[in-house]
Formats: sequence, C-alpha cells, structure tokens
Amino acid sequence: AGYFCGQWNNKEILHPYLVKLVSPLDHIQEHIDDILLRFSKSTIGVHLRKAFGGSIEKSTSFLDGSVDGYDKIFFCTDTPEFADYMKKRYGKKVVMFDQKNKNRSVQGMQEALVDFVLLSKCKKIVGTKDSSFSEMSWMLSSMDTEGVFI
Repeated sequence: AGYFCGQWNNKEILHPYLVKLVSPLDHIQEHIDDILLRFSKSTIGVHLRKAFGGSIEKSTSFLDGSVDGYDKIFFCTDTPEFADYMKKRYGKKVVMFDQKNKNRSVQGMQEALVDFVLLSKCKKIVGTKDSSFSEMSWMLSSMDTEGVFI
C-alpha cells in the first residue's frame, strides 16, 4: 500500500497495514513464540544481508559500541558464516532461529518470516541499508523502536 501511494518508507503510515497483514500460520507462530522466550526486554536485533552490502565489520563495529546496553542480540542473516562469527564473538548473548532452508522454497520463506517477525520484536533494530527485509521489519515493530541502517 505504501509503495503505491508514494509512502513506502513512512513507518507511521505503513505500520498499521503491516500489523494487519503479518499474521503467521500457527506452526510458524510456534517457532516465533519459542524464540521469544529467549529474548529479554532489552534485545537488540541485527539483520545482516550480504547481498545488499551488509558486512560483519560494520555490524560488529556498531555493536561493540553499544552491546553492553543490551542483554541479548537477536541475529538473522542470509550468510551462515556471519552467524558462526556472531556466535563466537558475542557468545550466549546471541539468539538465533536455526534455519534449515536459506532459499526461496515454501519452507525457506516460512523460516524467513520467523526471522522477520522476531526482528520486529526487538527493542532496537540494526539493519542492512537498502534491505527491504530490514526496513519492513522495523516498520512492523512498535512505533518507539529505533531503526539504524548501516
């Protein structure tokens, strides 16, 4: 809706539409609920999309300056090596949904939806600049959630 009215990047306008549109099926919601049990009130979300210029260096540089203010880091990515790196660097602070299908299959899209919704539940979102996944997840998030795109 926002795209057609020229307001695709206006959170105030798109948020109510996204809240109505994003309604995961029960088996997908179960995954979301399970991972949310590992979140805290101060979980920062990080989405790193290599295909759109996301880099582990930019993300860790940003996180290193602010990670102490967050109990947990929810991390989602399209690059398994980045996930391994984040787990090694930040240890038990890292929360992830273990995707089996990083592809465009039905199962892969359902798993991506889990990440999308979980990212929107974070207190702050650090996303990949120019990634619609990062930006739309931020628009789905509560109105007071800060979005930083690097």
